[in-house]
Amino acid sequence: MKNIYITGGAGCIGTALSKKLYQNKNYQIYIIDNLSRGIESQHNLSILLKSCPNIIFYKQNILSYSGLKKIMKNPYVVFHLAALPSHRLSLKKPLSYAKTDLLGTINILEILRLSSDKAKIIFASSNKVYGKQNPPFVESSQTDPQGPYGLAKLQSEQWLQLYHQYYGINAIVARLFHVTGPRTQPDREISIFSQKILKDKTINVHGIYKNNKFISCSAGYTNVYDVADGLILLMEKANGFDIYNIGSKKETSVLDLAKYIAKSLSKKADIKLVQMLDHESLRHSADNTKIKKIGWVQKYTVKDSLDQFLKWQKHLPFKRKIHYK
Repeated sequence: MKNIYITGGAGCIGTALSKKLYQNKNYQIYIIDNLSRGIESQHNLSILLKSCPNIIFYKQNILSYSGLKKIMKNPYVVFHLAALPSHRLSLKKPLSYAKTDLLGTINILEILRLSSDKAKIIFASSNKVYGKQNPPFVESSQTDPQGPYGLAKLQSEQWLQLYHQYYGINAIVARLFHVTGPRTQPDREISIFSQKILKDKTINVHGIYKNNKFISCSAGYTNVYDVADGLILLMEKANGFDIYNIGSKKETSVLDLAKYIAKSLSKKADIKLVQMLDHESLRHSADNTKIKKIGWVQKYTVKDSLDQFLKWQKHLPFKRKIHYK
């Protein structure tokens, strides 16, 4: 049995990835998560463990090196997904993001350095490392993160490269783009919009005004199950130090997203058009040529992802919190 560790395994991507990996009986899967999302993390984990009873769960913060060291024995692959999310939230708590998203990553790398077998690490980075530039973003593009979240992700990538160069660890970076689907984190657009529309509250759609015309922000929204497929491909086919975008090249406007959610909920959305912040990007999308060359296929549309999310949210036994306006 090959030991696979998934940090942040109780989250949106972690649970989808765990379930796919569980189908391979040659893997023993370990989930490491501090359940910082409270009841939501606990619910995700409970559902996963009922359907995949042989998965082993450890409640652990990635900032505890000693705690991780006790858990991670003979790792084959580590999917490092654990992090504080959200560009906007990071602007309010930069120190917390530096600690968790960067130092937590270094803890994992140090454990791999000292293990008898140099395991492979697949690191979940973000499109936020690219900063403000014209899409689609290519892996070779210059990086220019515009906030603590993107900077911590980029610096984590650099530490992965260092550990590969000096210690021979296979370190693969997956830059993810606007992951959507069931269990989407509560700070994402579809989570915020659906909650506010259901409560008849105003939702803010960000963009810019140009020649007295509003242009909505847009993004290459990518389904969580497609992301999980991409991560597994990187485990199987990528080696050394390398970087891959896992994201959609097709952009969907945030305004269209809001209208579709309202229509699906049979509600009327009260939409306020808001000028985006100066450091934010109007458009995000991925050049996914590189990962497609090793076999990645997008199976789900944005509509599929939204339908999956709304169906999942409808059957939640608790109410989700809205993280920011």
